[in-house]
Amino acid sequence: MLAQDWLNQRKQSLELMEWLLAFQPKELPPDLKEQLVRIGIKSLSPAEAYSALMGMDWALSEFKTLLPALAPEIQECLKLSDRLAVGSVHDTEFNGFAINLKDDQGIAIVFFSGAFFTLNMAAGLLCLAAEPQFQTRICDAGSLTFGIPNSESIRLMREAQLRYWWDSLKPSPIEFVSWNLPHFVRRYCDLGVSDTPDALRPFEPLPLPGDPKRYGHPLEASSYLAAYGRRFLLLHECGHVALNHLTADEKPVKPIAEREYEADRWAFENLIYAHKTEQEKAVSLLGAWMVLTTLKWFEEYAPIEAGSHPPAASRLDRLIVFVEDEADTRAEFRDDASRLLRQTAKLADDMHQASEQMRSDLAQIGDSLWSCIELCSLEGDTTAFRDQFPRWLLQGVPDKLSRAFANARRRVAEETASAAEINPQLALKQEMLDWALRAATHSNSQRLAAFIRATDYYADRAT
Repeated sequence: MLAQDWLNQRKQSLELMEWLLAFQPKELPPDLKEQLVRIGIKSLSPAEAYSALMGMDWALSEFKTLLPALAPEIQECLKLSDRLAVGSVHDTEFNGFAINLKDDQGIAIVFFSGAFFTLNMAAGLLCLAAEPQFQTRICDAGSLTFGIPNSESIRLMREAQLRYWWDSLKPSPIEFVSWNLPHFVRRYCDLGVSDTPDALRPFEPLPLPGDPKRYGHPLEASSYLAAYGRRFLLLHECGHVALNHLTADEKPVKPIAEREYEADRWAFENLIYAHKTEQEKAVSLLGAWMVLTTLKWFEEYAPIEAGSHPPAASRLDRLIVFVEDEADTRAEFRDDASRLLRQTAKLADDMHQASEQMRSDLAQIGDSLWSCIELCSLEGDTTAFRDQFPRWLLQGVPDKLSRAFANARRRVAEETASAAEINPQLALKQEMLDWALRAATHSNSQRLAAFIRATDYYADRAT
């Protein structure tokens, strides 16, 4: 099986379409309909629209856009073929990976839908707390890189809109946003999934290029920052290929930390090479910072296992050293890029400090799934769970979510066994779990069958 066939098979094995479609509303929101039409999805039934969206491969699309901007020898090294495949699969992981398949079948570079969603949300929180000048700088660079119109009238419109949103979040935009940060981090670390933080939901979806409502939209700058971050993720994994880090016999050529640092540096260098103006180069490096800072947030909540990637904090330190001392650029550019990175790091630190009380409060309660179930049962309304659970599934079904679901089933079973009678709150808990499992049980998906087996297995072990 050649690399492209291997990647296609992996995509199919991770499919969750039937389960997710069972949860979709009968009608799409009007704003979403409008945006789907703009990207050419004419059929507006929820099932067909969702199927079309999930069929998009963000990694392959962005790889094809990025590759021509790299050096000719790198373009040749990374030329797509049956033996070199690049693509995204429907799963929740943040880091991608590159694998040299056995029996000389080629190399597959794999990314995850989870990275796309999670990076958008992390960048969204950061940019919503940032001053208009910061967001304008990112938008100016992003417009150049991605070919988005950015005339003087558009810039004036954007500046006016950003000032309006900034004033609406006063007196403290950082405090408005920061209470969402611990929820976002905790949910990813508890369940292996992420969904749009409450602070960002009122602004979704971001209008597409060409729509006047896009310019100065609260999510415009973060969309560019996340796009630069995805370029770093792509280049990091491509670096493993270009630097010959992969061996078919699975024997590493170097210690893992050394390989990861080398791939990071290769990605930093090629971010600078791939972008034409110094304005773009600086903001592209900020995209790398956004990726590593997001990983740092997760690692502070749940430290990484030994033998995995080196700590994100160490990788961030090396990014700063690269920008300030090692980048093959003008000294004035290095100073400007360093100032941008350090100012943004200060903003992230302020957000972290402002969220201290919320982090302390969340540490006292159960995991995100059980908290949602308990709150809905206390309020006597399952609407929030029925809205939230499908959002978690958009990126796949990680092992952490299976464990949390199994734990919820065990707790409800214990409450049922000890109860003299089934009270309304307990009945609602049972109803929510049964609702979530019902569609999975009737699906032919291998992934859903694995989810059911896993929740059964963990629930049995717990008892």
